[in-house]
This record gives sequence, structure tokens and C-alpha cells, in this order.
Amino acid sequence: MPKKENAKHGVFYGVGIGPGDPELITLKAIRTIERCPVIAAPRTNGGDMIALNIVRKVVDLGDKLVMPMDFTMERDVARRQESYRRNADAAAAYLEKGMDIAMVNLGDVSIYSTFHYVAEEVEKRGYETKMIPGITSFSAIAASLNMSLTEMNQPLHIIPAVGEKTGESFDLPGTKVMMKAGRRLPNLQKELERRGLLDVTSVAINCGMEDEILIKALEKETDISENAGYFTTVIVRDKKI
Repeated sequence: MPKKENAKHGVFYGVGIGPGDPELITLKAIRTIERCPVIAAPRTNGGDMIALNIVRKVVDLGDKLVMPMDFTMERDVARRQESYRRNADAAAAYLEKGMDIAMVNLGDVSIYSTFHYVAEEVEKRGYETKMIPGITSFSAIAASLNMSLTEMNQPLHIIPAVGEKTGESFDLPGTKVMMKAGRRLPNLQKELERRGLLDVTSVAINCGMEDEILIKALEKETDISENAGYFTTVIVRDKKI
């Protein structure tokens, strides 16, 4: 469906707010949020809106309309797609009235972001979408640990640690960033130990948040699996870096 030509219709923004530290929210992100009358925020099953809570530390949201967004994490593609359509319908009700929406997202909106799926549905309804980049979790982790992710001619691989063959990714040259690694962490740790890569492996849990855990060199005896949740990232550097 072509975009609606009526200038009174709102724009649906995806706003990356970084991994958790409010000081890492960009000026462009702040200005976009300040300009939008409606703030859309993903909500967990427990009712928390993590990204929104981070934004509140740097932007006064007192006069904003907050649109909670509920998503399912089920494997059923049809059910996930239905949640995207449901949230797009909710957004369209505001966009039709000429109200811009800022959907706040942890990290960057171009990397494993739910915004992408909702934006596709919003565009199908004829509304304009725009993306505001944010600092990625792995960039913030590398800065916190004072280490480089790459050197000249060394590739960087971004991998979702959810597949059964994730361990095969360790054969790739260069640095491997394993995202969403919480549930897989014990198995990944065993595989890293088998390959002799623990000393070049870093783990970050809840980067930039109050309960952040950072480990620059993983050891065999290290057991953080009980703390490892959805926001767990494993970085495996090349032995040469």
C-alpha cells in the first residue's frame, strides 16, 4: 500500500536508546522523543517497560501519551505476526490523527529490533516510518571493557545465540558477538572451554543497567548462568586481537 499523502498523518519512528545507560541516548533520539506526542514502549509479561524507564531518566514524559506494546515470544510465527499486527493497528489510530509516535527500543533499531516487524505492518497500512539509530550493546560492552572488537581486515560477526549449531560459529574468523545468549550460556561455555577460547571470551549481562555484570576473560570456574537472562551477550575475540 502506498504511503498516505495527507500531511496531517503522523510518522512512526523507531528510536534506538542504547543498551541501558541513559547517558548513551543520543541527542537525536532525545529530540525525536521530545517532539512526538505518543511514546510506544514494549512491555514485558511482568508489566515492565524497560526502555521507557530508561528514557524517563533524561526526558520529561509528563505530557506524553504512552502506548504499551505487548509481544509474544512464542515460536509460532503466526502468533508473533498477530502481535505485530495488533500493535500496528494501535499505532495507526494515533497516526491517522496526525500524531507522531516514537517507539523506544533498547540498543539500535536496525539490529534484532522488534520495531522492524511492527514498522512493516505500519507501512502496509500506508503510514511513513523512520529510524533513529542507537548505540549497540556490543559497542557499549567493548567500551566498558576497554577493548577493541576488530583490527584491520578482521571481520565482525553478529550472531543470535539461539540455534542448535551456534557452536559452529566459533569456526568463523575474527570476532564473534553472540546475542541473546542467556539460555545457551552453559553450553556455550563448555564449547568455548573445549576449544581453548575462554581467555578471549567476554560476557556481559544487562549492559548499562543497575545490575550489570561484565567479565572480560571467562574462566572455567565462572558460573553466572543463574544471572544470565535475555540481555546476555558473549563476545569471542580472535586469538590475534
